[in-house]
Amino acid sequence: MPISSRASAKEEGSETRAQARRRQAASKPLAPTVWGEDIVQSVRKRAAVQRAFDGNWKVTERGCWEWSLGRSHDYGQLRVHDVWLDMPVYAHRVSYLLHYGPIPDGLNVCHTCDNPPCCNPEHLFLGDQVANLGDMAAKNRSAHGERNGMARLTAGDVEEIRLLVSTGHKRSDVAKKFGISGPHVSDIVRGKKWRRSAGSIEIVHGNFKHGKYAIRRESSDLT
Repeated sequence: MPISSRASAKEEGSETRAQARRRQAASKPLAPTVWGEDIVQSVRKRAAVQRAFDGNWKVTERGCWEWSLGRSHDYGQLRVHDVWLDMPVYAHRVSYLLHYGPIPDGLNVCHTCDNPPCCNPEHLFLGDQVANLGDMAAKNRSAHGERNGMARLTAGDVEEIRLLVSTGHKRSDVAKKFGISGPHVSDIVRGKKWRRSAGSIEIVHGNFKHGKYAIRRESSDLT
């Protein structure tokens, strides 16, 4: 067969082994991913995670295991360098993993107790984001003021905080008076927290970075 004919046949009906493997791999359906599967399958990794998790909580009257180490957005966090290096992971997800097994991709670990730092496995269940938001709405967990069992402040405190800031008191001084953080005061004043409580809230317009902004105040949403 002439060289040109052999080359033509190769172009039309043949492929390299590497190309064949890539084609076969691409045709296989992707298996669903689960978080923590490698942990439960490894004695060493599971033991490391268990050591980092065990005993780092305090039991409340409600039966919650409130995480006593680091937190982010009020959710407990921990690090296990032998497993996740410096990446922090949520304590309630670790609790679910250790007690019930891996967490399928796309599912959240939700709280029946509506207490973010809780890592009691009996208070945890799996749900997607839609179910999680629906659960929040059904329980009115949207943290409206004193109805939130975790609230440190009362509606009267919030009204006083807004009044003090609006009349020129330093936010750091207000924070010390009520035993909360400066950012917490700012969130209250701007209506990010306790929006449905009395008192005027700040509405900021403009650009802080370039120093061009204006602040106006309006009544909070009491509906």
